[in-house]
Amino acid sequence: MQRASRPPVTSDDKFSTGSDRYLKGHKNRQGLLGSFAESASSSKAPILACALILCVIGLVVLGTQLPGSFQRHSNPTRRELTGVQAHYQDESDLEIQDLEARLTVMLQDIQPLWWHLKGIKGEVLDKGNRLTAAYEKVAKLEGLEGQREFNLTAQLALQNTDGSLDPGPFSTEQITSMRERWKAEKAEADAYLVKAKEWVSDSTWREKHAKEEYDAVKDKYWALRDATDVRLRGKRDSARLLADQPADIQELLADLDQRGSGRQAPSDESYLDSEAGQALLSGRHEFYQDGWWGRGDKAPPQPPATPSTLQSPSGERAAAAVDTDFQGPDESVRCRMSGICEGPQACPAMLPDSAKAEEQAVRQEERLGCITNSAQRQALVRQAALSSWKAYRQHAFGHDEFHPQAETGSEWFGLGLTIIDSLDTLMIMGLTEEVAACRAWIASDLKMDQDSEVNLFETTIRVLGGLLTAYHLSNGDQLYLIKALELGLRLAPGFKSPSGIPWSDVNLGTHGVASPKWNPASSTSEVTTLAMEYSYLARLTGRTELEDRALKVMEQVANLRPPNGLVPIMISPETGSFASHTVSMGARGDSYYEYLLKTWVLLGKPPDHFLLREYKSAMRGIRDKLIARTSPGKGLVYVGELQGKRHEPKMDHLVCFFPGLVALGHLHGIETAESGELPEIELAEALMLTCYEMYRRVPAGLSPEIVFFTAHEDSDAYPKQHATDVGGGDFHVKPADSHYLLRPETMESIFYLWRITGKQKYRDWAWHIFRALHRWCPVKNGAYTSLDSILQVPPPQRDKMESFWLAELLKYLYLILDTSTPQRYPLDEYVFNTEAHPLPIAGTQAGSANRFKPLSLSGAAKGPLQAGQNNLAAMLKELEAQTRHLTKSEAST
Repeated sequence: MQRASRPPVTSDDKFSTGSDRYLKGHKNRQGLLGSFAESASSSKAPILACALILCVIGLVVLGTQLPGSFQRHSNPTRRELTGVQAHYQDESDLEIQDLEARLTVMLQDIQPLWWHLKGIKGEVLDKGNRLTAAYEKVAKLEGLEGQREFNLTAQLALQNTDGSLDPGPFSTEQITSMRERWKAEKAEADAYLVKAKEWVSDSTWREKHAKEEYDAVKDKYWALRDATDVRLRGKRDSARLLADQPADIQELLADLDQRGSGRQAPSDESYLDSEAGQALLSGRHEFYQDGWWGRGDKAPPQPPATPSTLQSPSGERAAAAVDTDFQGPDESVRCRMSGICEGPQACPAMLPDSAKAEEQAVRQEERLGCITNSAQRQALVRQAALSSWKAYRQHAFGHDEFHPQAETGSEWFGLGLTIIDSLDTLMIMGLTEEVAACRAWIASDLKMDQDSEVNLFETTIRVLGGLLTAYHLSNGDQLYLIKALELGLRLAPGFKSPSGIPWSDVNLGTHGVASPKWNPASSTSEVTTLAMEYSYLARLTGRTELEDRALKVMEQVANLRPPNGLVPIMISPETGSFASHTVSMGARGDSYYEYLLKTWVLLGKPPDHFLLREYKSAMRGIRDKLIARTSPGKGLVYVGELQGKRHEPKMDHLVCFFPGLVALGHLHGIETAESGELPEIELAEALMLTCYEMYRRVPAGLSPEIVFFTAHEDSDAYPKQHATDVGGGDFHVKPADSHYLLRPETMESIFYLWRITGKQKYRDWAWHIFRALHRWCPVKNGAYTSLDSILQVPPPQRDKMESFWLAELLKYLYLILDTSTPQRYPLDEYVFNTEAHPLPIAGTQAGSANRFKPLSLSGAAKGPLQAGQNNLAAMLKELEAQTRHLTKSEAST
């Protein structure tokens, strides 16, 4: 430690040693030294000199026998003071530094043990909750047993465990089937209860041992800490005798006091559980502001992630990969401008009570990053869905679309689009009251004989798909199937064109057809995104001509033999030829590629099918012509467009469905990579990262509608001045493309990557996106709305809640965070249509379940759907009559 040099002693200070040195205005020849000087000038000088020599010799001998005895004297000399200073300084720098270093290492040992203990404690709590739920389910089933038998005997409507309704009267076969199902359900609940007990026992045992290990290290830490404090107190006590000494001695004392300042360190679990303890362990506490105990040393490393488990696609439990791909600190523009950060900054400290209410509200939003438990996260997602639905039901129920700021509804097709599109999400989330309201509206108010045009594609994926999934999830509620068949038949005239390529719009009442008003051609994606829904409808009703027509369209497009399997985005219903030179994985092209794979999977993966062949061909074309990197090696991988033969580095948010599709292909055994190319799953993960960065590298934390990527010839060519701004040097956003429409494609792909890889980072990414949604999109009535520009903070809001907010985005997010065992809607039994409605795969247990009652059609309605639609009117009339009968019979029960 550098000290200020002392001024030299002058002749005027020749008697300023000892205590007289500190007496201001002293007089010469007074006191002991004054008497000695006076005597020295007298005749007694020889005698006094001899006496003085003897005294000095005695003091030297005494000093050698009692080292350090100067510490007990109140009048040390200048030389002694300098020696004391050096003595304390050397001892501090050696002994105390050693003790502090050992404390540092010990605390580093404590931190991972504490985090491990916290993880096990969370697991114990989770397992306890599961055990409680298991007991409740068993009790519920036992309580239902008597009521079920009574309802069967009395032929009354029967409420199932999942909230769905089985209306009477029941046949003998139905009763037998129900009893077998209840028996299996009870056996499954009993088995789960046994397993839950084992989980609790195992996790409690591991908690005990983790606690013992933690306590042992913690005790060692405090023993060493106490020993260090004893040494420091001893030094301070002995040094306080020098309290009146010069400034450099005072500086030494201050240094010793600082070393033992008593800054808080982990003491026990109660402290570690507190906010201050959390801040300390995450490196935000003042304890680390200037390094370890203010000495400038490097702070301890960040604690490891809490151990967790995940569900693999096969239903087996496996350890979650601690794979966040994030190394702090978070310097993203999202973190800086919206407070939505990752890593150690994800959980900011609470503000003091004196902070303004606005600041408290903002910080509360930022502290969503503190929630790490998947069940707690999922509960908040469910609450967002429920509040959105309640706002719609209160202000726009029955309307297609909802404008939450104006609190009004509007029509697009006049089919209650939000109700039907959201229905299976409400079922999956267990919102039984809301499901009942939807069913009642469908039974009494859904009219399909309207004289108005609807879009064939949008109506098929949202309304027909929603009705079919509702039929499956309700264990075969005939209302949904009859309505689905009626809608499918009313839409069927759209296939009647000179070329066989469907028209864009269909009149549900008059059966008329038309092209869109803005273009005589149809979107390629729209006319080829019908096969999943019509194939499943045909499977349920036996009307195979519906499936044949939808598949024929896809085969007809494939027979055009587009180069590299890539199709232009427009096609003519009149001629059956392509009407554009643009190839895109975004708008008007996206779901063609999606349905090649998904329809093949839905059909049970028939070998050598043209759908599989065309999907593989398209994947090769995408790899060769559309995929690029912003720079070699570490650049972002993206999917561009072809304008003729020119590659455009433009990527819609819609393209972010593609990483999930590639991962799904990998799950079902498809590999298209050639030598030197990324394998399917690695390509999916690279594209997934790009889509996530489109959220992370913008101010509001939500992706724009379109981005334009920037190519760099080498990995070091990034514009350094923009490294933390929008795009981070990899892409830029035009103001006209900066809106956000609650689009679900990125969340969809995260769902697939989480299910297929099991990497925890994908769950975390989904949660960070939800944090941004929860921060910027809510309206005061509980609904969520679109944004006008994600380049601004706060982003200005638009006034529209899209139906896919509930139908897709929140459904995928809810399933990403779901902890059910086994997983709900496993990807080897279900395939989700492009609007996120899960349909069971043919040949699987879900797809082969014998739960569907055949429709009782008669007369003309039994025959195949003729090309001239001659029997359509009779068929629709009978279906409408059956719907009215079903509605009346259920209303009476």
